[in-house]
Amino acid sequence: MSTIGLTGGIGAGKDEVAAVFKKLGATVIDADKTGHKLLGDDPSVRRKILAAFGRDILGRGGKIDRKKLGGIVFSGKSGLRLLNNIMHPQMEKIFRAEISRHKKAGKKIIVLNAAVLFEAGWDKLVDRTILVSAPRAIRIKRLEKKGIGGKQAAAIISSQWPDAAKKKKADFVIKNDAGLDRLSRETEKVCKLINA
Repeated sequence: MSTIGLTGGIGAGKDEVAAVFKKLGATVIDADKTGHKLLGDDPSVRRKILAAFGRDILGRGGKIDRKKLGGIVFSGKSGLRLLNNIMHPQMEKIFRAEISRHKKAGKKIIVLNAAVLFEAGWDKLVDRTILVSAPRAIRIKRLEKKGIGGKQAAAIISSQWPDAAKKKKADFVIKNDAGLDRLSRETEKVCKLINA
């Protein structure tokens, strides 16, 4: 049984690697989905976020508009730090419970897919870590295709640890600069090494 922390900056391709792990039979815990669910479902998180960022972040139906919140958060470091202080402790509790539940269910490979795995200290929850790495220019192009403007893409990338810092902590590095076929092959190789 292995618990794996999968990380990589935005646009690096960690979700594609997570999808390959899923095909190989792994159970994937997605940090982004966990965060989105918390924003929508947890009244105490909602209260804290509204107290910190004001009611201007609300969209239709009184729900927190993630785009509005993101615009504030990624315009300065203090906003991001404030959001992380609210979200990360709650997310870690959920990850611990999920990992424990999947272990009890006898799952062989559990993958925690989190862009800020190292920044948030969530690497302590897993046995091994994998960094998905891609050049900054490629990442920005990928984000622009998803409708995230170059300026906002650069701001998000700058808010995360650089690959050089993550490489020092990662057990494995998968480069994602040559298409999905190679990415799948590299992921399968790493999966075999972990299971060896």
